[in-house]
Amino acid sequence: MTRFAIEVANLHKTYNKGLKSFKALNGISFSVEKGSAFGFVGANGAGKSTAIKIMLDLIRADSGQVLINGVDSRDANSRHKLAFMPENPSLNEYLTPLEILKLGINLHNINVPNVDTYCMEWLEKLGIADAATKTIRQLSKGMAQRTGLAHSLACQPQLLILDEPLSGLDPIGRVEVVDLLDQYCKEGGTLMFTSHVLHDVERIADSFALIAKGEIQSTKTNKELIFAGDMYKVLVYGDMALAGFTPVGAGRFELEVSSDHLWSTLQTIEASQQRLVSVTPVLNLERLFLDIAG
Repeated sequence: MTRFAIEVANLHKTYNKGLKSFKALNGISFSVEKGSAFGFVGANGAGKSTAIKIMLDLIRADSGQVLINGVDSRDANSRHKLAFMPENPSLNEYLTPLEILKLGINLHNINVPNVDTYCMEWLEKLGIADAATKTIRQLSKGMAQRTGLAHSLACQPQLLILDEPLSGLDPIGRVEVVDLLDQYCKEGGTLMFTSHVLHDVERIADSFALIAKGEIQSTKTNKELIFAGDMYKVLVYGDMALAGFTPVGAGRFELEVSSDHLWSTLQTIEASQQRLVSVTPVLNLERLFLDIAG
């Protein structure tokens, strides 16, 4: 038994349009451990969607291999207990969220004591139980997104692949979905997802791969990211700036400081009786992404 839910090895893909060709993937390799959350990060056109389509055998690679739980992705058996939700899920607009979940439960042969009760529990978890009997065409984009997520999770997948799962969600919806995905992984599920909300990637993912122009530029765990840099950003609130701090808004001041001087800086803040707002690593996922993509 392999410890990896996904293994991508030297994947190449070129799209040909007439006399022109475009190299979408140029030998990418990475792996996702079972029971972990993996963030796949990159700008539009970086190759994320192409890689996911190859994993799901929606398109074929020119060369290289993808294994899903040790099975070649071109084999239909690799998609057993796998759920995928695209950025804009194509839901039948004349069906209701409850009908969509019941349809998924039946197609996946999920055995539960009461199908209606089970589906309503998932709609409740996603905050759309009140819209259970409305048609999809009556719902907002965010509510349709929640319906797609409820459908994916209700089918009890061991591997969940999500393309921009937080797209269209309001701040409260993002928090609720992030908590649900975190719980899914804690219960043993494996999650691979893409997102442009890099703060949420840092919160959800145990590790991530950053792709640009069809090539993997960096793969790190969150722990490696935190300890990769030596600089910290200190944000305080007070009446006036301490020495070295610069204003960043009404009553807020910040300073970038090395780890060698971090504790002495915090002692200075304590002595001044200013309010410490946050201490964050300068090298976060957003900074790394901008350094590479920029």
